[in-house]
Amino acid sequence: WGACVDIPSTPGTDTGPNFRSLARFVHAIPGGPAGDIKVDGATIGNIALGAATGYSDIASGTRSVVFGANAAQNLSFGSEQQSTFVIYLDPTGAQAYLNLVEGHKDKNNALANKIKIKFVNLAQGSADVTFRANSPTGADVKTGVSFASASQYTEFDTLPTPSTAIYAISNGGYLVTQF
Repeated sequence: WGACVDIPSTPGTDTGPNFRSLARFVHAIPGGPAGDIKVDGATIGNIALGAATGYSDIASGTRSVVFGANAAQNLSFGSEQQSTFVIYLDPTGAQAYLNLVEGHKDKNNALANKIKIKFVNLAQGSADVTFRANSPTGADVKTGVSFASASQYTEFDTLPTPSTAIYAISNGGYLVTQF
């Protein structure tokens, strides 16, 4: 994926802007130990399964990222983007990162008052996942989310009820979460 940036070009402007990215990391490896997250050798946090680091201000571009005792991987950080990187295991059992680009900072004002949800499938061996509201047979919220992918944001003006249950349906079974 790529990132778009605004580079000043009028006389008297800074032609060498300092492009930055905000990024956090989420540990999603079942049974995996807690570990440090390092970006270009600097520790930005230590996370256990299900936990996330806070957002870190990171220089845009390709950066070396290490989680725990695993090998370094090069990840791309887009300029002016806010991202969550989910750490998971791919089908071969190798560690991988799924970048959930959350959007450009301060540029999504038309959607500022909407509820935005991104649906993710990290269930190895599962068929595509369908997300439904309030029951396993309820209205589809998002369909066809395949393994190691994330949907684009689904936008809601309001949620159907003050506490909405979202069901993740796959392979004839389901999991539920409520928010």
